[in-house]
Amino acid sequence: MNYKKLGKILGKIMILEGILMLAPLVVSLIYKESIIHILAFIIPIAALALIGFLLQIPKPKTDAFYQKEGFALVAMVWIVMTLFGAIPFVINGDIPNYIDACFEIMSGFTTTGSSIIPDITKVSHSTLFWRSFSHWIGGMGILVFVLIFIPESDEGSSMHLLRAESPGPQVGKIVSKMKVTARILYLIYLGMTVLQIIVLSCAPLTDYNAMVADLGVEAATYHSEHKFFYILLSTFGCAGTGGFGFMVGSMQYFTPFAQYVMSIFLILFGCNFALYYLILIGKVK
Repeated sequence: MNYKKLGKILGKIMILEGILMLAPLVVSLIYKESIIHILAFIIPIAALALIGFLLQIPKPKTDAFYQKEGFALVAMVWIVMTLFGAIPFVINGDIPNYIDACFEIMSGFTTTGSSIIPDITKVSHSTLFWRSFSHWIGGMGILVFVLIFIPESDEGSSMHLLRAESPGPQVGKIVSKMKVTARILYLIYLGMTVLQIIVLSCAPLTDYNAMVADLGVEAATYHSEHKFFYILLSTFGCAGTGGFGFMVGSMQYFTPFAQYVMSIFLILFGCNFALYYLILIGKVK
């Protein structure tokens, strides 16, 4: 087992997770959340950056990376990303129990969609964003996402990583380089995500009158004024096909238009993305 090679790649993945956490940190700043909510992301970001950097120091004697290393790395990545990804929920108090927080973020990364939060309307905007964003990250498979950013020269290691990663669409070589394959698939994934955001922006996301009747004018007005934020959350949940929502009634207050759009894109995101690539280049017979 090439432990130093594993540590080096794991360190880069930890740094990448820290970079991904900057997104909910920005959300926390935009919504002017308390200092504890801001620190909830700054602390794990700093820890991930420090540990990730330290893991880069030992130099592996060889770049050998085989199937056993691939499976070992996948296991370590899931554990590490879960342990650190759960920290913000505990620090900001939205999910005080660390085990529960690990369950919530693992449910996001694996796109399972199960939740232990009894009332999702009581949690902060940054928590809502991070748990939904974890769906989007895991939608294509975390290591497929990682391959886009980590400059590993060994094509064999890329192949073993992709074969060891199980979540998301089944990945095979659609071009000669596995790293290029990962980038093509994620470009399609990103393009579909942007398209859904645009389509959902064309009409109201929630039924204002229905929300007024059940939740009151204040809640209905707030959701209407912050429509784009909730469109992002809905799109992330749809892209990962896990369905994390932002209301207790899930899609209960969505307009028929939004429900149709979500249903169509759920089907599209559930298909094999390699097929979309073949359609784009005209190789489907």
